[in-house]
Parts: sequence; structure tokens; C-alpha cells
Amino acid sequence: MATVKGFRGFRYNPAKAGSYDKLITPPFDVISPEERQTLGAYSPYNYAHLILPEERNGKNKYDAAAELLEQWLAEGVFQQDGEESYYVLEQSFTDLDGNAHVRRGFFASVKVPEPGEETVLLHEQTFRYKIEDRLSLTSACKANFGAVFVTYTDPAGE
Repeated sequence: MATVKGFRGFRYNPAKAGSYDKLITPPFDVISPEERQTLGAYSPYNYAHLILPEERNGKNKYDAAAELLEQWLAEGVFQQDGEESYYVLEQSFTDLDGNAHVRRGFFASVKVPEPGEETVLLHEQTFRYKIEDRLSLTSACKANFGAVFVTYTDPAGE
């Protein structure tokens, strides 16, 4: 069985960063270069500046993102929650046939399985360059800016 627990997340401080509609983004891998520019123009605190960083101040994009994250933390743009929590997510959407759906889930930390363990099963082909890009960003910032989407069966509603 997978080891799942809460974590102390960081959240935007709207008093410093402004309205969420100017801050949040789709996942990094569905944002085109043109959309990246549009999102970044919404706010100097738009999440695109971290998840799809650009070179700045003579630094490569990963080091620039790390510097930006440190700046935002120092300015109080992000604030860390005081205790470990699970973070609930609810998404409402309409499919291509016009049917309304609601997807509910939560964010948590999950222990990475040891080699040979099958608590988390691979579900897609992931391109090496994307893995290397995300690992470089995570390493430079010492932060994980994106969630891994996992589904599970819970017929008893436990």
C-alpha cells in the first residue's frame, strides 16, 4: 500500500499577490510559448514565471526561478501553512459531448516506491527531456511546483 500523508503547503497571499485569476496556470506541459507570455503578462507573480522560467539577470532559467522563489517568499507572496494538511480539489467541467462532470480529489505527499514495488503504476510515456527539465527546476528551487495526477479506486468511500 502506498504511504500517503499531508504536507505543509505554500499558498499565495492575495494581499501581496493579488487575485487568483491573474496567478494560476494550467499544467506546464500544456502551455504554449505564446500562452506563457500571456500568462506572465497577467501579473509579475503569475505561476508561469516559476513553472516555465526564463533566463534573467544573467542566470539560466532554473537559477532565475530559484532566485524568484526566494524573492517571493521574502516578500510574503507565498506563505507556508502551519501544519500538515491534505488539500482538497474540486473541478467542474463539460466534456466534448456537452455533459457536465465534477472531479474531486486531494493533494498529498506520497512516498516514491522502491524499485520493484508496485504501489504506484506507471500510466504514460514520459519524455526524458521533460523529466530532466522538471528535475533541474526542482533541484535549483528545492521545491516541487507540480503535482503528479494519480487515480485510485475506493468503492467503499473510505
